[in-house]
Amino acid sequence: MAQFFDPFASTRSNGGGGEQQSSSSSTNAAETNNPFDIFGSSSASSNNTTNGNAAAANNNNQGMAASFMNPFQQFTSSTQQQQQPAAQQNQSANTTTFWQQSNAAIATAINPASPSSMWKSLGGTTTTTTSSSSLAASSTASNKTSKKHKQVVPYAGPIANLQSNWDPWLHSAASSNNNNNNNNNNNIMTYLIVKANQSCIVPNGVESVLKWTKLHKHTNGSGGGKGSSSMDDLTMNLDSSMSLEESGGGNGGGETLFGEYDSSTTASSSNGIGVTNDQSYTTSNASSTGGGNNNKKLGKLFKSGLKKAQASLAHSVTSIAIKADGGKNPDWVCASLHYLGGGNGDAVNRAMLHAIGASGSSGGGAAAVSDVCLSKTEWIPLPPPSSFGGGDFQSEEGGQQQQLSFAVPLCVPDLSFLESTASSCGAGGAGAGAGDIAADNGIVLTVRLYLRSGATLLKAAAIKKEYCIGECSLMYSQLGSCGKGGDSNGGQQQYDTMNLQFTNGMLADPSSYTYNLNPDSPPMLNLTTLPRIKFNRPCSIGWSLTDPTPIPPSSVAALRWLNMFQLPLDQVYAYPGAAGAIILATECARESTVTLPIATACAKLFSNAAMQSQQRASMIAAQSRRREAIRSYAIPPELDINRANTIVDMALKDGCMEVNMGVVAFVVNGDNSIGGIHNLTSGTERVPSIRMSVSFQRHDSIFEEGIMAGTVPLLDQSPTIPNEALKARFCPRIMSGVPEKDGFELLHGVPGTKPNGKYVGNVRFEVENTSYANVNDNLIVPSATSAPIEGLLELEPYLDQATSNEGKKMPVLVPAIDANSGKRLGTFVLLLQVRALLDSASSSQTLETLPPASLGLVSVAGLDTLMEGLALAPNLDFDPPSSNSQQPPSATAAEMRRRQVATMGTFLTPRYLQNQADVVRSNATSALCDRYDKYYNSVLSGISPDVAIEDDSHVELFERRTPRPFRPSNSRGDELLAGIGFNVHCQGLSIDVLQNGAIQPAAVHYSVTHGAPADHAAGFGVQGVDESTDSGAESSSGARGGLRRLEMKRVEYAKELDDLISGLIRSAGEHFKMRAQFASARQQAGVKLSRHIPPGVPAIAHYRNKAIECAQRLNSLTWNIAARRANCFSQALGIAVTSYLASLSDGSHASKGYASLWQRHGYLVTFEGLLSAVGKELGMIEDASIAVQMLRKVNIVLVADDGNASLSNSERQRVPVAHSPYVKWVSLTCFHTNGSHSKTQYRLEIGLVPSYYQNRVPEPLKNGAAVRLFPVLFQMGVDIRQWGVNAGRNVSSQIKDKSKGGGLSSSESFGDAQNTPGMNEGVGGLINDGDDDDDGDEVGMADNEIGFQLNVDGFRKLNAYAHSVNPTVAGVSAASSAPPIFDSSEQVQVQNLAPHPLLVPLSESIKASAGKMEHSVLDHAAASCQKLGGGSTIFCKSGKDRTGMQVTFKEAQFIQKFIDRKEAVPSEEIFAKATTLRIYGNRVPICEKNAGEAMYAFNPLQAQFMPAMLKPPPITTQWKKPET
Repeated sequence: MAQFFDPFASTRSNGGGGEQQSSSSSTNAAETNNPFDIFGSSSASSNNTTNGNAAAANNNNQGMAASFMNPFQQFTSSTQQQQQPAAQQNQSANTTTFWQQSNAAIATAINPASPSSMWKSLGGTTTTTTSSSSLAASSTASNKTSKKHKQVVPYAGPIANLQSNWDPWLHSAASSNNNNNNNNNNNIMTYLIVKANQSCIVPNGVESVLKWTKLHKHTNGSGGGKGSSSMDDLTMNLDSSMSLEESGGGNGGGETLFGEYDSSTTASSSNGIGVTNDQSYTTSNASSTGGGNNNKKLGKLFKSGLKKAQASLAHSVTSIAIKADGGKNPDWVCASLHYLGGGNGDAVNRAMLHAIGASGSSGGGAAAVSDVCLSKTEWIPLPPPSSFGGGDFQSEEGGQQQQLSFAVPLCVPDLSFLESTASSCGAGGAGAGAGDIAADNGIVLTVRLYLRSGATLLKAAAIKKEYCIGECSLMYSQLGSCGKGGDSNGGQQQYDTMNLQFTNGMLADPSSYTYNLNPDSPPMLNLTTLPRIKFNRPCSIGWSLTDPTPIPPSSVAALRWLNMFQLPLDQVYAYPGAAGAIILATECARESTVTLPIATACAKLFSNAAMQSQQRASMIAAQSRRREAIRSYAIPPELDINRANTIVDMALKDGCMEVNMGVVAFVVNGDNSIGGIHNLTSGTERVPSIRMSVSFQRHDSIFEEGIMAGTVPLLDQSPTIPNEALKARFCPRIMSGVPEKDGFELLHGVPGTKPNGKYVGNVRFEVENTSYANVNDNLIVPSATSAPIEGLLELEPYLDQATSNEGKKMPVLVPAIDANSGKRLGTFVLLLQVRALLDSASSSQTLETLPPASLGLVSVAGLDTLMEGLALAPNLDFDPPSSNSQQPPSATAAEMRRRQVATMGTFLTPRYLQNQADVVRSNATSALCDRYDKYYNSVLSGISPDVAIEDDSHVELFERRTPRPFRPSNSRGDELLAGIGFNVHCQGLSIDVLQNGAIQPAAVHYSVTHGAPADHAAGFGVQGVDESTDSGAESSSGARGGLRRLEMKRVEYAKELDDLISGLIRSAGEHFKMRAQFASARQQAGVKLSRHIPPGVPAIAHYRNKAIECAQRLNSLTWNIAARRANCFSQALGIAVTSYLASLSDGSHASKGYASLWQRHGYLVTFEGLLSAVGKELGMIEDASIAVQMLRKVNIVLVADDGNASLSNSERQRVPVAHSPYVKWVSLTCFHTNGSHSKTQYRLEIGLVPSYYQNRVPEPLKNGAAVRLFPVLFQMGVDIRQWGVNAGRNVSSQIKDKSKGGGLSSSESFGDAQNTPGMNEGVGGLINDGDDDDDGDEVGMADNEIGFQLNVDGFRKLNAYAHSVNPTVAGVSAASSAPPIFDSSEQVQVQNLAPHPLLVPLSESIKASAGKMEHSVLDHAAASCQKLGGGSTIFCKSGKDRTGMQVTFKEAQFIQKFIDRKEAVPSEEIFAKATTLRIYGNRVPICEKNAGEAMYAFNPLQAQFMPAMLKPPPITTQWKKPET
């Protein structure tokens, strides 16, 4: 046996804190010097024994939790009538019973005196155990109608697989027993590892059983009495659902398998309780309860005859099938554990009957509990007797015997309450009767072996008749010495072994069948007994810092625990080891204590940032109203006068001037003509008109703003009665010329030009100077165009009259000049009224300072706006560069461009900014603040009894939406929970070696499993579209998809905007260049040069409108991406920290020096993605890739808790961690060492209990040392949709083509589905896993390059990390090598390194993966990460199905490598072990936690397209669409 290392040898201490352990005096060099040896010494011989060489690790699991209750309580689930698929392979499910695990049952036991009230407090339904009706009548009836039971981890279904198969009433009885001294860390179950010696291998299997049965055939005669038993009583006929079914007896004759039972061993099965097809306890009514009823007798006789006929037919069919098979397929064998009423006293049977909540019609006793199956192993193939070794059958020490070894142990519930009953009866206590057994006999349990034929015909006909070939008995008291909890002083945990000979059945009479292998060794079972570990002891192997504490002894505290967490899911597997050792692999999936606190800390950080952004947007919107007063206070002519007056009053108070203007006419000078037309007033009936436009020139922008346009009279003299042809009312801003007051700068040359220091603007009038061909309908029609005629009205001189015109319009004459020559051609006749509140406070107050954008959401989310270099105003999400007045402006092209853009006004309209501030950002801020409040209250509810949250105990677990550490996968669309990673479990696999009577810890493997860290609530449709554009219409060019695609679209928008700005600058330059040729003439005429561009220039108007539209799209998309990043990052951070703390908990990492590597080079965490690059899953890949990339910004610091729950500074508020033994709080902040936005960094502080910090945290991670995360993502689609993406065609079409003979045969692709009703619905409904997100996935957008691109990028990062932590350059060590470069954000030029020797297989796999489903990419990536001391996470869409296949494959690899002590292991061994884990392990219960159904969301069609190593066992798939 190879040596096993002590993973905590270098971190033990005699101080306080963690558990005290004794270290080994010698350490293998490979263990301390080679950080890439995952199994300790690679040179250790497999023949070495562990006696004296293996370090003594403390795996004692008592002391941390009280023994007041059973922590893995179960209850009977609501019955769900399900049509289960036929088993499609001989590796069938362990379906012992449907008894369920449940937090509700624990709560029942917390207060045994009043279970009803406690049960109701959790929303459950109490079953009265004193009722005369059976459990089926009481529980099933109530559940069929309302499903009131609180199903937490129910296992009803075809693979009721966990070993903890018993109900809450058993636990309630055990917990209320005062004599129960079991102190095993709340673990009151016992494992029985079953092995059968070579003599139990029946030659020819079922065929020999049938012959033996025929030889010993007899019927129950009148002398049979109570002890007689029919064949039907002693065989188990399992239907396709594979539930443990004990047929309900009957007194009819039939074949018997092993003669008559002694009355002390078994009882008549008449009126017995068995587990039936509906998976509930039922009571047989075979016996009559009244006087002679002829009808009942006739019915009984008929049923007896029918049963005989069925048995005879089954016998014949089985014989024919076996002969036809010819031994091609092996038979199958399993072991089961039973409580037999006939072997125990009446009082004990009544106690059992009362405990399971049922009672027999005859008053209870043995008849009512004749046979209760407690547990069952898996089915394993029966080898031929001549074969030695091979498969799961390893040689015992000495190599003389072959064994049947079962990987899945039997599980014995705590039945000490029955022993107490037996003891009181034996002592003459109350309730003792004549039928009671003496106290010294105790409780009798029975172990049986069953055979089942593997003949093909029987499998095809779904006939799975099972034959009991032998049974043996043991006393429950024999299990009490199995070392429950081990030495209370911290010694090694112990186990016991026992050998049992068969007392009944074929194996009890081996001489009667062909038996020639070893006559001196009778058939015998070897049972290894050891306690079940539900809650690992803190600091022991298999324990993680993220594990919750065991349930506290206080009832109130226990309820808080149960309201926060679900119970751990665990399973044990036993495999033969060298030198007679047993390799014990314990699989456990626990919820993480840190996911919710970290999500709370993220919600706090991002809600503060969102409030900062919202406040900044509100202030900028207010400034925009000041700057864009014309548009902000626009008054349409048709507006109601009262509404118009209200707008004007608001503008006046805001520091604007009211301008009420009317254009009367354009009067031509007497000595001038227009187009040669004279005598314009030759008749009163013919007054011609001319088109005119009026615009406003602001002093801060070169672009004029149109006010009005229309026709005005064209006269040769001023009219006597002024009638307004055009009217306008607008409110320009009165500016001070001081940027600190105005919020913007004036154009160059404007400051200082107004004597009163007030700046308003100019009104410009323009008519076209044309030659007219004729006058038609009083309208002059132009025929040729020359220079326009314009007039300019400066508004500043009228400020003095603003308060003295008493509401009257005064006539104003504005000179009309030739725009080119400056020559006066006429006069614009106006009526003008102005008003202003010159003493308004708003006109003189200094503007508030804008909150820094570096603390806003866009910056905190690590996002550049891509507008920083464009100098566009306003600066909504970035801070403009600070100007240095001591230095002259730079003459660079960039600075010149910036100054040019600064003269162009704003590119975000007031309406857009107002909508951003009041709607978009306000809603996002409210959602984040509400999220923080609810998350924080949920965290506090697990700590303080004074904080309560919504009671949703009456809601099924998978339908709950209250923030908790566990978030079911079908809550993906819930916006409130968007910050919590869903379906997060820390799945650990610890390996112990059972040898020489001790359990020795050996190795541990961690994987964090979870759903894709993506913003499912926001969806993957069109993003970044704002409906607040001036047109009010939604843009059709919005981006869609996940973060990766959205950010690429954002870059496109930024490039488009940059091009538009360049076009705008170019067009404006051309306009001013054209006007420059007339500058000298205008100057000679005494006309000022114009600094503005009229609104009618086509090219400029085009570029400017497009630039405004693009800038608004870019801003909207940037904000949406920032909010999406916040959600995805929050999920990913909780997952990554769970992985980090799990690795920190593994003492082998500390002993191998990984802590110093983490501190210098970062903690490597590899994300293994299993999503398909099509439809919505493509969006999930895109979200996850950015979320993982953001983790590089995180620096984790471990600190000793100072007892201060919350600092006074709200920015650094500590979020407590509920129900964690050593993690007290977390605190998340951001900092800007090298800049903001994309340079943002995060600091995550984790407060630990001081004693743990001092004694268990490695020195390199103390004293404020920051560990920076080094995240790497590898992605490979592994399902039918990815196959379609790789093939480049629609999935449904390809399947139909193949089913017609293209590639797959009909049997390969569809199997039995061709006759399945679900197939009639079309192929499209079968290619998804039934989630709501799946609609349209098969026809959605696909990207067959993204996976390859991500893998290449992941390899480059991992390669850089490998070269840093394990340098290949001579003379360079990990301590002296440079930290790895993550991406171009850390170094512009990323060096291309040759593949590291450890990563060559990964490199080759990635090269071969283009356009292929190459699972080896994930396999090699995971292996490389493990060798480099990193952590691993696995995810798919929901984190339950494909993730379950991947994590079980990795665990099976780990087990097999440990057994073989080498890297290269047989794939068939891995597949076999992975199949066992997938059927009997934790992943099926996790499916039910998330979806309410104990099945993987695969159908046989989907399984056909998955890689061989990830194919689910057929028993776990179904054709119907899962309810997920």
